[in-house]
Amino acid sequence: MSTRTITVAGAAALVAATLLTVAPAASAAATTDTNPHPVALLVREGTITPQEWRETRRAIRQATEDARDSSRTTALSPLVAAGTISQADLETIVDARGRVGIARLAARDDITRSQAMAIRDALRGRERIDRPTAIDSALAELVSDGTLTREQADAVDVALAARRSQHAATRPA
Repeated sequence: MSTRTITVAGAAALVAATLLTVAPAASAAATTDTNPHPVALLVREGTITPQEWRETRRAIRQATEDARDSSRTTALSPLVAAGTISQADLETIVDARGRVGIARLAARDDITRSQAMAIRDALRGRERIDRPTAIDSALAELVSDGTLTREQADAVDVALAARRSQHAATRPA
């Protein structure tokens, strides 16, 4: 065998050995999330199941919608009392997502431009909800109906607070 053949064969063996040692480490590094969602860690650790997380998300979504609906109703009730809009108009706005209710009423010519402006003025700045309170409410309901234990709910609450902190840290000032 020539020296050149031995060198090529040795180089190939070295490359193969390197690939076998580096590939698993590279694969593990590729699957490691640098900033995993804290609740995903709870699921991965077995603190909660994926089904319990789905139920928790559903309950939180419902609690935030309820808080938003309550906020809108509170803001628009004076317009109903003053006769600016009807109770049906209020319900259309509250039941719709975002500003769709106002747009829907305006498109059907159910409200005038001045009514739409009064609605927008009444809602301006009042549609923000206290999300941590809505989350606490949803978690309390999940504990009371037996979907989560108190320890699981506390762990989810801490994880969601950590996620809010992650988001706050990445938001531009």
